Amino acid sequence: MDAEEFDLEEVVKVPARKTWRNHTLPVRAQGACRYASWSIASAAALEVQVAAKSKVQRLSNRISVQQILDCAPNTRGCLGGSVASVAVLSNKTGNAFEKNYPYVAKTKKCNAALLKNATKFGVASKPIVSLNGNTTRVQRMLLARPLVAYIDGTAVARYSRGVFNGVCRGASHTVTLVGYTTNATTGAVTWIASTSFGPRWGEAGYIRLADSAKAGTGCYFKRAVFGFRLV
Repeated sequence: MDAEEFDLEEVVKVPARKTWRNHTLPVRAQGACRYASWSIASAAALEVQVAAKSKVQRLSNRISVQQILDCAPNTRGCLGGSVASVAVLSNKTGNAFEKNYPYVAKTKKCNAALLKNATKFGVASKPIVSLNGNTTRVQRMLLARPLVAYIDGTAVARYSRGVFNGVCRGASHTVTLVGYTTNATTGAVTWIASTSFGPRWGEAGYIRLADSAKAGTGCYFKRAVFGFRLV
């Protein structure tokens, strides 16, 4: 895997809550591009990080998802891709804005003419990753950046609101983890994630997930959690 392992000692103290939603833009809808969630989740994470680094609340222009679908190396567009490929694309080519490279919900040939104004945001060529991490490890990663993770899209399909406690058996949908909360009485952690189902789904396109300790219990997503590094 072309990524660097997260250093558990990077942050010492974990607060009771963290949110990146003050930097997020409205949740996108993937439409007919069935497995576009990897590109949408990656773009959403980058938008938050670039806004935070630039010391603005939110970006005025969205990062192009279509460029990621069309141009990221070693991917299959609407049939799937990886965070590592997005890091490589952002590092080498830069990111176009959606107004210049609009979303069409299908994979097309990479259009170099639309990349003339692509911007390099200082994205490192390798993302960070936590494999089979525990709750504290992912919390520590979230303190520094939003994260990209994988959940079972079928399991959460009927979610509408509240905290999802169901079991996720697969990893068919990519989400952007934007925060967590901790119950003051029980200590239970709830994760907050944006999807690519659009703003009318769930809680304005977001889902809250009950924490789970291991695969096969709850909506466990910690097999592989990624984050971009801006340098």
